[in-house]
Amino acid sequence: MDREKQRVMEMLEQGRITPDEAARLLDCLESSAERESVRVQEDAQRMRGKKLRVDVNGYMEKDKKINVNVSVPLVLARYADNILSNCVPKDVRGELKDKGIDLTALNIGAIVDMFETLEEDIVNVDLDQDGSVMKVRVYVD
Repeated sequence: MDREKQRVMEMLEQGRITPDEAARLLDCLESSAERESVRVQEDAQRMRGKKLRVDVNGYMEKDKKINVNVSVPLVLARYADNILSNCVPKDVRGELKDKGIDLTALNIGAIVDMFETLEEDIVNVDLDQDGSVMKVRVYVD
C-alpha cells in the first residue's frame, strides 16, 4: 500500500497528475485497504478455530509404526495462494509457468471456502494389504 501511495506522490511531483487527482487516488487506495481489512477480519471470524487436518496412521511392518498428524488453520490456508505467489522466487515461478503451472492463477481461497462447508471427510482411505495397515484421513474440524 505504501508503494502505491509513494507512486501517486511521485506522479504529482512530476506534474503527471493534478493535486485533485492525487487526492482522489489516495482516497481510493485508503477505501480499498479498508475493504480488504474488513474482508480479512470477516474471513478470520468465520473460520476461527476451524482447521484442515491430515491424519496418517498405521504400520508398514509390525514394529514400524507411522503416525503423522498435520493441522493447518483454515484462516492461514485461505491466504496460502498469496503467500506462495509472493515467496516463490521469480526464476522458479518462471520455470513453473513454462511447465504450465501458474502460481498466480491458483485460487486456494476458493478451495478452502468449499472445504469449510463440507460435512464429511475430504479423503478417507483404509488400506490393509500384505502386512501393511494404513489409514489416511483429510477433513475439516
